[in-house]
Amino acid sequence: MRSIGVVIVTFNSSQYILNCLKSLLESNYYINSKNIIIVDNNSSDETIKLVSKEYTDIKIVKNSKNLGYAKAVNIGMSFLNEELCLICNPDIEFKKEALIRLNELFKDKNVVVAGGQQIYANKKWQRSYGEMPGIKDACFNLFFVATIKNIFKKIIFERFNIAIVKKITGYLDGAALLVRRDLFEKLEGFDEDYFFYAEEADFQFRIRKRNKNYKIMFTSKANFVHIRGGSSTKINQKTTYFQKLLVKAKLTFVKKNRSSKYIKTYIFFEYLHCMKMYYLYSVLLFFQNKRSDLISKQIFFFNYSNIWKNYLLENR
Repeated sequence: MRSIGVVIVTFNSSQYILNCLKSLLESNYYINSKNIIIVDNNSSDETIKLVSKEYTDIKIVKNSKNLGYAKAVNIGMSFLNEELCLICNPDIEFKKEALIRLNELFKDKNVVVAGGQQIYANKKWQRSYGEMPGIKDACFNLFFVATIKNIFKKIIFERFNIAIVKKITGYLDGAALLVRRDLFEKLEGFDEDYFFYAEEADFQFRIRKRNKNYKIMFTSKANFVHIRGGSSTKINQKTTYFQKLLVKAKLTFVKKNRSSKYIKTYIFFEYLHCMKMYYLYSVLLFFQNKRSDLISKQIFFFNYSNIWKNYLLENR
């Protein structure tokens, strides 16, 4: 029985890490504490203390500063020898047999990355894959195509419980990815130009460039709870900070792979999308002026549009 290596990157993750580890070790028979590596990005809470006390066999790598997610993953992967390795966030709780279902996909030798269906704690559907950053993705958002597709996926999962196993043409969300270690090493791991966000999209993009026969697979049979932002939000409580990180990551991806003309068009469409959403929530607030959730979303997209606008002015 082949074992699975695990890399978990933590940053002030004390609230989540023990539940994550418990679910990992109980979810299947491929993992034991000896093949789990935790790379801590200089936490200031009790993350390391809690793990050390509860799991003496788990190796913990303590970084002297926050090196970013991509670099931390690369450090962790360097300690593993298993054929298959799981890269996951600390705010994940795996459902029973989740990794068994992911592991089954690798019977096909062309499968190099696999991911499952993310859900919220209330068992509701959560976005688990999407389009690569670019004009297509921006247009899908601008014209509500992404929204309609996500509603359709949500209905299929929650109402009809239809099992889906499919090849992904975009990218799998990086919250929990099972990857072939040898290919990860051949591609020199995650690109460390990405501090936070988009590193998984870049990795999967490079996989397809290397060999068009490689498969990136999704299965709704593998479920895990993802408490989004469970670690990242503690870097800085200001939402705008993370919006800037996300925009920067998307632009890094586009600049690495597209022409300058393409980049300008992409920024313009992202800006239009954010302005559209800002005005949409403004109209909704006109009829429901006491809805705090609408106000927060209006502010969110107003700030987001300003970030894109600044890049738009820089790239005139």
